Amino acid sequence: MKPIAVFVALLIARVAVAAPRSPADQIKYVVGFVCENSLVANVNDDMFTTGATVFVSGSPAKVHDGLTVGLANLHAPAKVEVELAADKQSAWFQTTCRGQATYAHSAADCARTSAKHCDASAIAFHAMGHIVHDDTWKIDLLALTATDSNEVMRARGDDPRAPTYAMPTAVAQTGAPELAKAVVGWFAAGDLTKAAAGAPVLAAGSAPEEIAMGAGALKLVASWTALHLALVSVDASLAGDRGVVRAVVRFETKKKTVIQLGVTVIAVKDGETWKWRLVDFVT
Repeated sequence: MKPIAVFVALLIARVAVAAPRSPADQIKYVVGFVCENSLVANVNDDMFTTGATVFVSGSPAKVHDGLTVGLANLHAPAKVEVELAADKQSAWFQTTCRGQATYAHSAADCARTSAKHCDASAIAFHAMGHIVHDDTWKIDLLALTATDSNEVMRARGDDPRAPTYAMPTAVAQTGAPELAKAVVGWFAAGDLTKAAAGAPVLAAGSAPEEIAMGAGALKLVASWTALHLALVSVDASLAGDRGVVRAVVRFETKKKTVIQLGVTVIAVKDGETWKWRLVDFVT
């Protein structure tokens, strides 16, 4: 190679190394780091804002305790969906982190189901939430949720040791009354898409492939209408200008088995009306 060609090649390489990563790339790194270190206590502190809202499989969690302790070794995802705010100082994100469970968490369910290639140790977590920029990118809202295939989820209802549920006849409401009442209204209407906030919206079902943002999220949510989801309970609270909801729903399968799921919802106000920004179903 001629000297001038070598010089140009080195210059291009140096510029490539020095070029700042895009906000989307930086956010992908933060989310990937959290997934890869979800087993480890204390490691993730610098990736979260003080007082961040964090849910692991529908339950409030503390970052410094570790997020999936004793459950799963996850890998950083190859792709993270990012919706940047106009000022590029905050964003919503969504992805799926896959790995191996530290124990065969669904061995019995694999045995009961006819699902192809059921791997008792493979596990996937939906990871979605909100991140803000203040010198560095830090997560201020995270829903990290273990998933199961629909076959495995329904197989759990066939387990003779599993709780037997009945479809609810009333909804228990606790916490912020206005928000709780709004959530009851969303489900009573039978179509959650009517209660969606403006873009972006994020949705995740209980199966690994059930995750989408924007128009895809609305399509995914619309597909659940046929399940006739019925609320069992709603616990609503306020975190700044956001509404935070933990709910329980049930639906009946074709076999007349009643399945119960948890739901985590992040809501925002549109004028005087509460609407959902993020909805996450939990097995």
